[in-house]
Amino acid sequence: LSGMAAQGAADLDDDSLASTAELGLVQQLRDELANELKNLAVAECDFPHTTGDIFLTRVLRGNGKDVGQSAAWYRNFLEFRRANGLDEMFKTCRSKGLKWTANSMPEADTVRQYYNVHFDEERLRTAGGHLIWYDSVGDVDPRLLDHMDKLSSFIKGIAEMRSEAADRLSAKEGRLVKIVRIVDCDGVSPWSPPPEFRQYFRKVMFPLLIGSSIEISHRLFVINCAWFSVRMFNVFAPLMPERARRRSVPLDQAFLEHAELTTLVSGKVLTELTATRQTDGDDGATLSGAMRMISAGKSMDKSVQAAAGQNVAWSFALGTPGKGADGSPTRGLAGRALDAVGGEVTDVMFSVSLWPDPPDGDGGGGGADASATTEHVLCPPKQVVADQGTITGSVEVPTSGAVVLRWSNSHSWVRAKLVATYEITIS
Repeated sequence: LSGMAAQGAADLDDDSLASTAELGLVQQLRDELANELKNLAVAECDFPHTTGDIFLTRVLRGNGKDVGQSAAWYRNFLEFRRANGLDEMFKTCRSKGLKWTANSMPEADTVRQYYNVHFDEERLRTAGGHLIWYDSVGDVDPRLLDHMDKLSSFIKGIAEMRSEAADRLSAKEGRLVKIVRIVDCDGVSPWSPPPEFRQYFRKVMFPLLIGSSIEISHRLFVINCAWFSVRMFNVFAPLMPERARRRSVPLDQAFLEHAELTTLVSGKVLTELTATRQTDGDDGATLSGAMRMISAGKSMDKSVQAAAGQNVAWSFALGTPGKGADGSPTRGLAGRALDAVGGEVTDVMFSVSLWPDPPDGDGGGGGADASATTEHVLCPPKQVVADQGTITGSVEVPTSGAVVLRWSNSHSWVRAKLVATYEITIS
């Protein structure tokens, strides 16, 4: 993955404002949209970031400078805004004097407890002046599912104020300001983020971010891509506009070695952003180890690529996580209180699943129901405890794909669990 790049992106990087010829096309587009623009003015919804020359320049460039195609896109854009209440959202944000910062978005106080996202139009800029937007999708807390209405308001605020900030800064700085987005997939697995959140992303969040803007992305870097992240990327990539897809760059854990990324965003800023993660930096590929703590509500997932007919075997033992190797307590106050009352609990749910390789030529892009993102259970979840000692087993792989062994502590909201030793082999 580290060798991949945004293929053919040179023609996408024109950040100049409209040329004389393009201004002529902008006027033609205004003439074509005269009724729509008049209605927006009457409704006091003719905002610069949706009707100004800078935005219409983005519309034209995103549609190959075809005025007819641009007009059709713009009419769909207006309908999309009406359907999602984006004019009302912008008026609300404007009345509060909000800027494009993560802390100031609607419902940020609630959402950011469960969703690790960072952007700041003043503090987080690339060396060339583009806006930086970082989010850690592996950090999404399942408790966010209890606040989906607030999440929707938060995302609508992001979408609107992103466009407004890019337009305002473009006018101020005399060039098209765009966004460098960094999506950190550390900790992403078939179960994290929760499937319900992935469904929300596919049906609500992704269409909202795509449909509310055009030519606003400079680059999308998807970092720390392991096997499942790559498959999810391949599912969503065909749904992106062609020019946005060409600006997308998936990278593995060696992302700090990618010249374009580190030219745009300094190593210092990247390190500061990734340091906000709650995940442990384990990509799931290490097949043996010891003393792995599984936090409350989390899981430890290990994956191995196997061919049809191969045998995947495991051997592991659980431990008692109440104290670390130095004798210090590893549980919080609530966990220690529960241990004092009911004794120390060591149970996890162990399971083995297969995620088949996509059919030849599919690439995983057949949609959210494609084989690339379909789980085949090989060993159903089973409760295991430390008193069982060393637990062994094996399974024959029926078809090629990623075999995922999972130790789940998702049933516990207080107590961490410990995998004392584990080893996975393939033959």
